Amino acid sequence: MAAAYAALLSLSQILNQILHPPPAHKIIVVGAQIESLLEKVRFFTDFLENYSGNEIEDLETQIAYAAYEAEDAIESNVIDQMTARSTRIKRKKGTFLFQSVRTLLEKFDSIRNELVKIKYTKSSEDHPQHKFSAAEATVSFSSSSSSKLLPSGKSTMVGFDEQVNEVLCKLSGDQSNRLIVPIVGMGGIGKTTLATNVYNHPFIVERFHVRAWVKISQEYTKKEILLDIWRQVSNSVRFDKESNDGNIGELLFKELFGRKYLILMDDMWDIKAWEEVKSCLPDNDNGSRILVTTRLSKLAEDFGSSSPHTMQFLDEEQSWDLFRNKVFPKEVCPVELEKIGKYIAARCRGLPLALVVIGRLLAKSIMTREHWEYVAQHVTSAVNYEDNEYFMKILSLSYTHLPICLKSCFLYLAVFPEDFEIRVSMLIRLWVAEGFIKPTRAKSLEEVAEEYLEDLIDRNLVLVRKRGLSGKVKACGIHDLLRDLCTREAHKDKFMYIAKLNDPNCSPYIQSERRLSIRSGPWKHKVFETSKSAFSRSAALIRSFLVYSVSNSTSDIACKLRLVRVLRMGDRNAEAETSPLFNLRYVDCNMGSKLLSSFIFQLWNLQTLVVDINIALPAEIWQMPQLRHIKMREISLCDPPSSQSTQVLENLQTLSTKLGVRYRTDEIGPFCLTNLAGLRKLESLVLEFNMSIVGSLPNLEVLKLKSGAAKGEKWNPIEGQFGRLKFLLIDQCELEIWEADNTHFPCLEHLVLGDVSLKEIPIGFAEIPDLEAIVLPRVKRSLWTSAEEISEERMNLGYEGLKIQPFRLPVIPLPREDIVVGFEDEADTVIKYLYEESKELDVISIIGMPGLGKTTLAWKIYNDSRVQFEFPTMIWVYVSDEFKMRDFFLTISKTFIDIDMSSNTDKELMSLVRYYLEKSKFILFIDDVWTAEAWRDIEAALPKSNKFGKVVITSRYEAVALLANQKRDPHRLRFLDSMESWMLLQLEVFRNLDACPPELENLGKIIAKQCRGLPLAIVLIGGILVETFSQGEGAVLKTEWEKISERMSQYLNEEKRGTENIIAFSYNQLPHDLRDCFLYLGMFPEGTEIHAWKLIRLWIAEEFIQQKPKKSLEEVAEDNLKNLINRNLVMVDKTKAEGGIKTCRIHGMIREFCKYEAAIARHNLFQEINRSMGVFDPRVFEIHKYPRLCIHSYVVDFLRMQPKGPKVCSFLCFSKEAITLPLEYIPSIPEAFDSLRVLDVNPIKFSIFPVKLTQLIHLKYIALSGDEFKSLPDAVSKLWNLQTIRINTMSRTFEIKANIWKMRQLRHFKTKAAITLSSELKGEVAENLQTLSTLSTQCCTEDLFDRTPNLINLGIRGDLATLSDSKCLRKLNRLQKLKLLYDVFPDVISENPLSRLPQPDKFPPNLKILELSATHLHWTHMSTLGKLSALKVLKLKDFAFVGKFWEAGGEGKFASLEFLLIARTNLEFWLASSDCLPGLKCLVLKNCERLVEIPLLHKSLQVLDIERVSKTAVASARKIEAEKENMQGQQHRAKRVVLSS
Repeated sequence: MAAAYAALLSLSQILNQILHPPPAHKIIVVGAQIESLLEKVRFFTDFLENYSGNEIEDLETQIAYAAYEAEDAIESNVIDQMTARSTRIKRKKGTFLFQSVRTLLEKFDSIRNELVKIKYTKSSEDHPQHKFSAAEATVSFSSSSSSKLLPSGKSTMVGFDEQVNEVLCKLSGDQSNRLIVPIVGMGGIGKTTLATNVYNHPFIVERFHVRAWVKISQEYTKKEILLDIWRQVSNSVRFDKESNDGNIGELLFKELFGRKYLILMDDMWDIKAWEEVKSCLPDNDNGSRILVTTRLSKLAEDFGSSSPHTMQFLDEEQSWDLFRNKVFPKEVCPVELEKIGKYIAARCRGLPLALVVIGRLLAKSIMTREHWEYVAQHVTSAVNYEDNEYFMKILSLSYTHLPICLKSCFLYLAVFPEDFEIRVSMLIRLWVAEGFIKPTRAKSLEEVAEEYLEDLIDRNLVLVRKRGLSGKVKACGIHDLLRDLCTREAHKDKFMYIAKLNDPNCSPYIQSERRLSIRSGPWKHKVFETSKSAFSRSAALIRSFLVYSVSNSTSDIACKLRLVRVLRMGDRNAEAETSPLFNLRYVDCNMGSKLLSSFIFQLWNLQTLVVDINIALPAEIWQMPQLRHIKMREISLCDPPSSQSTQVLENLQTLSTKLGVRYRTDEIGPFCLTNLAGLRKLESLVLEFNMSIVGSLPNLEVLKLKSGAAKGEKWNPIEGQFGRLKFLLIDQCELEIWEADNTHFPCLEHLVLGDVSLKEIPIGFAEIPDLEAIVLPRVKRSLWTSAEEISEERMNLGYEGLKIQPFRLPVIPLPREDIVVGFEDEADTVIKYLYEESKELDVISIIGMPGLGKTTLAWKIYNDSRVQFEFPTMIWVYVSDEFKMRDFFLTISKTFIDIDMSSNTDKELMSLVRYYLEKSKFILFIDDVWTAEAWRDIEAALPKSNKFGKVVITSRYEAVALLANQKRDPHRLRFLDSMESWMLLQLEVFRNLDACPPELENLGKIIAKQCRGLPLAIVLIGGILVETFSQGEGAVLKTEWEKISERMSQYLNEEKRGTENIIAFSYNQLPHDLRDCFLYLGMFPEGTEIHAWKLIRLWIAEEFIQQKPKKSLEEVAEDNLKNLINRNLVMVDKTKAEGGIKTCRIHGMIREFCKYEAAIARHNLFQEINRSMGVFDPRVFEIHKYPRLCIHSYVVDFLRMQPKGPKVCSFLCFSKEAITLPLEYIPSIPEAFDSLRVLDVNPIKFSIFPVKLTQLIHLKYIALSGDEFKSLPDAVSKLWNLQTIRINTMSRTFEIKANIWKMRQLRHFKTKAAITLSSELKGEVAENLQTLSTLSTQCCTEDLFDRTPNLINLGIRGDLATLSDSKCLRKLNRLQKLKLLYDVFPDVISENPLSRLPQPDKFPPNLKILELSATHLHWTHMSTLGKLSALKVLKLKDFAFVGKFWEAGGEGKFASLEFLLIARTNLEFWLASSDCLPGLKCLVLKNCERLVEIPLLHKSLQVLDIERVSKTAVASARKIEAEKENMQGQQHRAKRVVLSS
C-alpha cells in the first residue's frame, strides 16, 4: 500500500504543477483532462487513507502501476516540450498525451469500480448478526485449562535487573488508586520479557490477590480481552450464547471488586483497547495496578496515570552477557571465540531479540572461528535465516500499524547505508522532492515533514543521533534490523531497490525499479557491462538515483536518466557531464558549472540544489518559484531583472555556500539589496559577503562564516541590521577586532567561535536580552575570560548568566514584596541541597511553625540568581489545607502553555504536566502542604525518574516532610535572634535601617524582643507602630510605644498561643468600625486572590461601612481596606493602573484567626460550611444559627439537603470550578434563605435566569452566572433594595426588562454583554448609580445620561461611530472611567474600522481613565486623546490603534497621562518627542511583536513593563533602563520582562 499511496501523492503534485506551472514555463496540456485525472487521484488517495484491510492488495498494485504510467506519459510529454523549447526545434502537436490520459482515465475508472465493490462487500461482512462459535458457547474455565496461556517461570533478563526493580517500585507505590504503569520501547527490545519477570516476581505474587495476563496486539475484541481476564481470575464454568460484552464486563467487575489485582495488558497499540475495558476493572482504592507494554511513546503518555518506563538498548557489556548466556548456558566461551563473539554481540546494536535469535543459531552450529567470522559479516542475514517468520513478524508489526502517510517515509530510510548518520535537513528535503509529503494550507512541506519524523521517533522506529542547541533533531538513524525490515518491505512493494554494484544478480531488478540506491563496490567488468545494459533499458523509468559509493563509472550514466527527479551521487571527484535533466527536483552531485549554468533555468521543477562548484547563475534564476534550498561552493549572483516583480524566489529557505556569494556589477549594475533581502522565507545563510548586504536580509536567523568567509581583520557592523539573527558561527577567519554591542545583534541567542584571531568578545553583548550561549572551542584563554566577564556583567544588569542550554524564567506574581531579614544562612543551606546530584527527583522540605517565615525563605530562594541560573524552568504552586489536585495541575500547566486548560480532564492535565516536567530541568516550589494525603497525590504526578528536577516544599508538619523524602532530614526553620528581630522591625516601621529616632530605639528593641523571633509577629506589630505616628511626636509617641509594649506583655503570657495572641493584639488595636471588615476576610478560601472591587461592594451590602461627610460609601470602604493594609493585616497582591488596590490576600494564620474570632467573639458573624466523610459541618439543621454562610465545595449536595436558615442574610459560594445546578434546586435558595441581603453564587451556571430569586426582596448584592442569559426579567424590579448587580453571561447583548429607574438604591450594574434599555421605562433619576457596564451604543442618549448624572464608571459596546458627533457623553461631569469596545458583529471589524473618535470637547470633562478595544483607529487619532486634559490612564487593547507608524507629539501631548498600556497592535515604528507624555510614570506593552524600538520617553518614566514584544524592543527597553539608572540611580526599575516567542 505504501508504494501505491506514494505514487498517488507524487502524481497529484505533478498534476497540480502542470496546471499551475511557473510563469516562464508554459506547459501545453488539455486542462480538463488533467483536472479529471486529478479528481480521480484524489479519490484513490482518500480511499487508501481511510481503508484498512488486506483485500485490495492486487488492486493496490494496479493503482501504483496506473499512477506510474500516468507519471511516465505526462512527464515525458513535459520533457519533450522542454527539449523542443531548448533546442528551438518546432514539433507538431501530437495526440499521444491526450490519448494516453484518456486511456488512463478509463483504467482508473475500472479500478475504482472494483474498489467500490470490495468496500461494499467488506461493509456487509463487517456487520453480520453476531453468532457465538462453538468454542465461545462452551468455553470451560479452570486453572488447568488456562495455564498454558499464562507466562510462567523467569525469562532470561541479562542487564535488566535495575529495570525490573524500577517497574516493581512503580507497581508497589503508596498510591491507593488504580494506576497504569506503561513499559514502552521498540519491537524486540524486551518489553514482554521484562513484564514476564515482573509478573512472576515473588514480591508481586505475594502483593496482589489476583493476577491476569492478556495479549492485546493489533487485532482484538473487547469480548476476547474480558474473557481472557475472566478465565484467569474466576472459577466460574461457562458463558452461554446470550452472554455479551456487558454481561461479561459486569461479572468481571463484581469478581474483581474489593480485590487487589494486577492486570498485564501486553502489546497494546491503541488507547481504545483500554478505554473499552476500563469500566470493567474497578478502582478499589487498594493499590490495584494495570501493567501495559507498548511500542508507542505517545500511547504510554496518554494513560496519564504513571510515568512510562522506557526501555533502553543494552550496552556492549550487557549484550555480550546475554549473547554468551544463550550460546553457552552452562559452559565457558572458548578463548578463541570470545573476541569475535563480542563483535557479533555488538553488531546486534543492543537489541535483546536479535541477541537471543543469533545466540540460538550459534548454539546449534559448528563452534569454529571461521564459521563465527562468517556469521559476523552477515549478522542480519543470520538473524533472519534462523527464525525469519517469528522475528520479522515482531518487527513488522510496527510498520503495519503506521498511518499510510508515514509508510513511504519510513521505507525510504532503506536508501541510506548501514550505520549512516542521516542529516535531518537532507532527509526532509528528499521526502519533499519524492512527493511523500501531503501539502497542507497552514504549514510548509518541510514543517509537515518534520512532524512526520517526530512521529516516527515517537514510535521508536527512528533513533535520534544528534540534537542542536535549540533541542531540534539534527541527525537521526535507524537500527540495522529495522533498516533490513525497510529493505525487505521496499523490495516486496516494488518501492525501491537497494543494489550492490558488484552483485551479478542485480540486473533483473534494476530493469523494473523507479527508485534505485547503489552502494558498495565499483561497477566493473561483466557485472558493469550487464548492469549498464540493463540500466540503459530501464533508465526511462527511474525517478530516484542515489549512489553511496565512490565509483568513476556512476557519473557517466547520468545522461540516461531522462525523467529522474532525485539525483544523489557520492563521487565528488567526477563530474556528471550530462544533457539537461529537465525533471530534476533534488540534485546532490558534482556537475559541470558551465553545463549547469546553461540549463538550470530549464529545471522548471527544481527544489533543492547541492553542488560543490563555483557557478555564475543566470538572471533567470529569479523566475524559479519552486526553488527551496541552494548549497554550493561559491555563487556569482546578479540582480533580478528590473521588470521582475518583487515576489522573487518566494519559497527559497536556504542559501548556503562554502566560499561565498559574489555579486556581479559588470552586467546589470550595482548589487541591490532586493536580490537577497527580497527572499522573504530565507532563514539560513552560510557565505562570504559584504556584511552590510548580509545584515539587510530581513529573515536571516542563522549565519555561519567558515574558512575565510569573512575577509579583513576588523568588523564594524551597522546598527539596525541583523535584526533577527539568532545563531552566529565564525570559524577559520581573520577577524581580530570586533567593535559591536547589543544594538547590532539584538536577537542573538547563540555565538560560536572557532579558529579565530579575535582577542575579546564585545562587552556590549552582555546587554543582548536573549543571549543564551557562547561556545568557545579551540580558542585562546583570553576569550574564555572575555565570555566570563560578559556573563558576570549580564547578571549585574539583571539578565541571566550565559549557559549552553536555553534559560527561561516564568513570570509569577509576587504575593507581596516581603522584607527578608535573617534568612541568608538558611537560604545558603537549602541552595546547597539544590546543587547536590541525585539519581532521581530530589525533594527538599522546609518546616516550621506558622508565621516563622517558611514562604518568605522559599521565595528568597526562588529569586536567588544562583537558583535562577541553575534551573531553566521555575514553578511556584500554593497548596494550603484546601488542596485540589486540579488546581495544582492548572498552575503548573500555565508555566508551559499560554492557553486556558481548565476544560481538560484531570487525567489529561496530569499527563500534560508529567510530559513537560519529565523533559525539563526544573525546580518546583510547593508552598504550605498540610497533609500526607495531599503529598501522596502530588508525588504521583511528579516524574520520579527525572534526576535533574528538584522540589522544594514548605509545611508546618514534620510528618509531611519525612514522607516527602525519607533520605534527607527536613530543614527546620529557626527563630530570628534579637538583632535580626530589631532589623526587621525597623524595616517594617521606618522602611530603612538606622532611621529610628534615638528616644524610641530602646523601646523598639524591647518590642522586637517581645515578638520572640517570630517574623509574622514582628510584621504585625510593625503595622501597629506605624499607626502611632499619626498621634504625635516626641514624648507623645514614646508614650504610645510604651503602652503597646505593656499590652504585648499581657497578650504574650500564654507560651503556646504566642502567634495567635499577636494577631489578637493587632485585632484589638483596630477601630471598631474596621473589625467586622477585617473578620469578613475569613469567608474567602485560603490563598484566594480577593478582588478589592468585589470586597468593597460586599462590605457595603453587609452594612459594615458607616457614612462619612463628603465621602461616598465606596470611598470610606476603600479607606478601610488601606488601613488594614497599612497595619500589615492584609497584603496587596496587585495594584490598578491608577495606583489603587486591585487584589489582596491574607495570611493563612490570620484567616484562621478571623474564622475563630467571628464564631466566638462576634457571635457567629459567619460560618464556613465544610463536608467530611459525607457529613456537612455544621449540620444542615444547625445553619439557622448563623447570619452568614460561605461554602467552597459540594454546593449542589448542600442545596439538595433542603437547608433552612431564616436568619441567614448572606450566602457566598467560592467554588473554583463551574457548577451546574439542576433546575429543580433553584427554588431551594429562596426557600432556604428568605432573608438574604447578599447572594454571590457566580460559580453556579444557571441554564435559565432564576426568576425565583426575585422573591428575595431584601437583596442588596447579587452575582449570577449563566452562559445563555439574555435579559434581566421585569420581576427584578421589585428588588427595591438592590445596590449591586453582577451578571456573567456569554451573550453579546443583554436586555434589561426590569425598570432600574425605580430601583433607587442601585449603585453598580456590571456585565460584559451590551446592555439595552427600553426608552419606554419611566422613573426618577438614578442618583446613586455609579457603575453601568457595559451599555450598548444605541442606548447612549442624552435622556439616559440625564438620568444617570453621578456615573463614575461607564462601559460602552457596539458601533462607536454613533458617538462620533454625539454630545451626550459631555453630560457626565462625574465620570472618571470610560471603556469603549467597538463591536459591529456580524461585520468584520478590520474591514469596517472606526473612522474617528469624538472630538475632545465631546468627552466627559473629568475623565481620568480611558480604555479602547478593537477600534482599529489610525495612530493619527491619538492626537485627539492627547488633548484630554484630565486623562491619567490610557489603555489601548486588541488593535485599538493600527498602522505601522506613530509619531507622538504635535498638538496632543497627554499633559496629565501617567499610565499607558498598549496591548496587541501592529505598530512597528514609534517616534516620540522629548516633551511628549511629560508625566508618564508607567508604560506597559503587551503583544506588540512588530514594534522595532521603544522611544526614550520623558524622564518621569518609572516603570517599564513589557511582555511578548520583539527582541529589538526588549533591547531598547534595556537601553532605556540603563539610561534611567544613570540619571536617577535606582529609582527606576523594570517591573518584568517577558520575551515574545
